[in-house]
Amino acid sequence: MNFDIFPTKIYVGNIDAQKIKIKEKKILNKWNNVATSHSTNTLDNTIEKESLNYLLKTITTLLDEVIHKPYRINLTNIWKNYYKNKDFQETHIHPKSNFSFVIYEKIKESQTIFYAPNHFLIQSIFDEPSLYPQTFKPNLTQNQIIIFPSFLEHGVEQHNNSISIAGNFNFDYIKGS
Repeated sequence: MNFDIFPTKIYVGNIDAQKIKIKEKKILNKWNNVATSHSTNTLDNTIEKESLNYLLKTITTLLDEVIHKPYRINLTNIWKNYYKNKDFQETHIHPKSNFSFVIYEKIKESQTIFYAPNHFLIQSIFDEPSLYPQTFKPNLTQNQIIIFPSFLEHGVEQHNNSISIAGNFNFDYIKGS
């Protein structure tokens, strides 16, 4: 008998990236080597209402597969990343949110890589990576979305000429339902 304890769920689905219309206030020069409209000011980028409804419906459809209580989603921020020549992003998390997502708007193959929450401990104890994998690189393409817990460390390996839409959201259960 074995048990899979402390799983970290991620959610993958299809999405029409062209339906996500973002009004970017500014493009920062570089953040982790990538031109981006990411900002700590959540008002810098806005999403059109129709796009927001489409995005939230897509997210809800994916989450409904495992969350069976009534809940609501609050998009906290959204931005675009523009990868040019061999751009990459170092390992990071998205603090102050429950979930994060990446939409692959223009890309041949995703270069996102996720790290096991305990990867430093695994490295210090086990020499056999197949026993406890330390990384996961999903095979995703254009017009797909991946949703993951914001605490999950991730980065982006080098690639060229791609655009992704990323964002964060919180969710909470609706009381009394």
